[in-house]
Amino acid sequence: MPKMISQSALQPGDIILSAADGWIHHSSAAIRLATWSNLSHAALYVGGPEGYVVEAVGEGVRKLALCSALADDTVAIAYTRFGINPALAGSAVLFAMAQLGKAYNYAGALAAGSSTPAGKVLRLATSGTSDAALAACSLYSSCASKTWFCAELVTAAYEWIAMPIISKSASQSTAALISESHVLACLGQLK
Repeated sequence: MPKMISQSALQPGDIILSAADGWIHHSSAAIRLATWSNLSHAALYVGGPEGYVVEAVGEGVRKLALCSALADDTVAIAYTRFGINPALAGSAVLFAMAQLGKAYNYAGALAAGSSTPAGKVLRLATSGTSDAALAACSLYSSCASKTWFCAELVTAAYEWIAMPIISKSASQSTAALISESHVLACLGQLK
């Protein structure tokens, strides 16, 4: 279990991975099941007086105070990228901020979480989205670049500054993959 930290330990560009109570937030439980992880969400800390994050959720890409973003979460763990400097972190933040208002990538999120056996079962159990549509939207193409799911947005911000955080493309990213990254250091647990 990581040590407990406060928001003051965070720097712009840090990554926050979290999960909400599965009994209340069914999507968090489904993502954790599909990815075999205890984490289901990713956000990029952008700093500021309120300690803001940028995240992709069902309403789209938004910026909000960290305390609001984590209000329903039962666990939140912060990570930082080895070798990052403030200028590069700032560029990752600017990339994420440029995505504000863009729509959520439901098909991409479903495709990214479908690589585990549990994810494949969940994908088959969901509505009639065809495998071809999922495959097309899971590629980092015009579909994925106009819409974002949470882990994809965070991973793409680091791809943008040529400091990838996982070995797969952003469109294949999950909170679980990010948490297992060998280029990230765990700062500690916020919740």
